[in-house]
This record gives sequence, C-alpha cells and structure tokens, in this order.
Amino acid sequence: MVWTAAATSRCAGGPPKPDVEAEMQKLKIPTIPKKFSAEQKTMVEKAWDGPAKFFVQRGCIGCHSISVHDIKGLTTIGPDLSIAQTDVQKRFGRTLEDFLDTPQGTMQMVLGSLIKLTPEDKANAIKQLHELYQEHEKRRTTPGTK
Repeated sequence: MVWTAAATSRCAGGPPKPDVEAEMQKLKIPTIPKKFSAEQKTMVEKAWDGPAKFFVQRGCIGCHSISVHDIKGLTTIGPDLSIAQTDVQKRFGRTLEDFLDTPQGTMQMVLGSLIKLTPEDKANAIKQLHELYQEHEKRRTTPGTK
C-alpha cells in the first residue's frame, strides 16, 4: 500500500481545512471583502470551527463582531453579536425571538435575501445569541476577564 503525504496529513490532523476566503465568497454577502488581509484570514480560519462557527460560516461576521470570542467583523457596520440580546431590545423594543421572526431595518433585507435561516437555524441562532450575552455579562462582571 502506498501512502501519500495528503492522506497521512489528513489522518494526523483530521480533515483538511477549507479555503475560508473562498467559502466566504460563496455566500455573496457584499460586505465580505474580495481579498482578505492576512489578519482577517487568520482570524476567520481560527474561528471557522470554533464556538461561533454558526455565525462565521453563515457570513454574519461580514458586518458583526463577536467580542466574547475575539472575532472582529470584516467591516464595522453592525453591532457586536455578543450584546445582541440587549441591543435588539434597546434599538427595536423587541425580543431576539420576535426580531429574528420578523426582522426590521437592514436585517430585514439581510435575512430576507442574503442569509436565509430555516426555523431550526433561527432557534439555534437565538440560543447562541443568548449564550454569547451570558458570556459577555460574565466577563463584564468578573474581575480579570476580558
């Protein structure tokens, strides 16, 4: 049996990582840069399979940061998803659940045409947004954490 370097490296380190730049381009979200800076590419590669992968792999980081996971948005258009729970309430007077069910403003266009979420995706997004906020609050109130 002949072993190739590719087969050996896959076994040693798991499946090969995708080309995150190409994967993000497939999403066709206008705020995702055509060419990533080295810093952006490194950040997306690190986050691709991390705890915020749901938001990373759907392109949410094209506009939003996720500060509790040290993820910078590829642009600075949208608010930090770590505080979405209170941000949506303050800006729109609505819960996350209601807002994702019937989005307003820019998110109406984004979720209506760019990022399509199934009911399961919405439930997952809501759960994860609540978890991000809990982590944000924990860090905010615990001395010595970022």
